[in-house]
Amino acid sequence: MGKDELDAYLQIQSIAFAHAAKQLKGRYPHQTLQLVVPKAFDDPIIIDDLMFLKNKGVLRYDPGLKVFPFELDYDHPVRLVMYYRGSPIGFAFGNVNYELNSIEILWMEKRNDAHEDLDYQFLSIVIDAYLAYAKVIGTMGIEVGQLALVGPIDGVIGYYQQSGFTFVSNYYKQCSAMVKRLVRPLELDLDS
Repeated sequence: MGKDELDAYLQIQSIAFAHAAKQLKGRYPHQTLQLVVPKAFDDPIIIDDLMFLKNKGVLRYDPGLKVFPFELDYDHPVRLVMYYRGSPIGFAFGNVNYELNSIEILWMEKRNDAHEDLDYQFLSIVIDAYLAYAKVIGTMGIEVGQLALVGPIDGVIGYYQQSGFTFVSNYYKQCSAMVKRLVRPLELDLDS
């Protein structure tokens, strides 16, 4: 994917995620939920906000190891950083896998001291945002039939199963994943 095409998809993500946040923030007492898209490795969202949380010890995030090197094998990255009450809460970085018709989350983390309003809410917000984007790209002819959480750690597999995901031991290139098939259109209304 060339830079212009990447920039276009990141702009579409920004719009889809902002729309999803607008619809979702009504669920929370403090109406400040934001879902934003870092544009590059040196984006202030990465350098300032996520590194600040790592240095504070509330996130394990290490951009030197993970931020966008994992995208090298993929043509269609998906990048999301969540804010609530004016503070960064966590991130979900992934991609669209054209071969498997899936939207994937490759690396996701929530700060361990996130506000109690978001207890057990982070995953559902990320899923809603990713599915909003999948719905938009679906109108562009990019088929997405499943959502995959690639490389889950053992301690969260049960939680993901309770959230409707199925464990697939050999999902792609010998990686395991938690997979949820998408059988009906997303419930978020992208027209409002």
